[in-house]
Amino acid sequence: MESIAAQLPGLLGVLIGAIGTIVATSLADRTRWKRSQGIRWDERRLDAYVEFARSIKEIHAVALRLLANEMPGLPGHRVDRVGLARLAEADVRHTLAWEKVLLLGDAPRCTRHAPGEMRSGKSSALPVGFWRRT
Repeated sequence: MESIAAQLPGLLGVLIGAIGTIVATSLADRTRWKRSQGIRWDERRLDAYVEFARSIKEIHAVALRLLANEMPGLPGHRVDRVGLARLAEADVRHTLAWEKVLLLGDAPRCTRHAPGEMRSGKSSALPVGFWRRT
């Protein structure tokens, strides 16, 4: 009995050390995993933002080319009816890119930066008859 009582402090020290090692390792692994997940999602979010910005730039370029007929001082080549089809395609890509931003972005930031039409629930980003000549 005496030998077990003499060995008890050493056994308790090993047990406490093992438990401490397990807890410290699990906390470090959890922190490392959360950091790697955050970096991975940040990369995806950045890709979504880049795609969204690219789609807006494409819409802007096509719109400028469409308006070159009306405003002679604008740079770029003029396009006619083909430009409307390209604008519609660019708008579809813009909508898909915006949906990706909504999926990957956090809710407060997306609703704060959303266009007014999207916040109000309207589906059209342009007024009716915007491209019609009067």
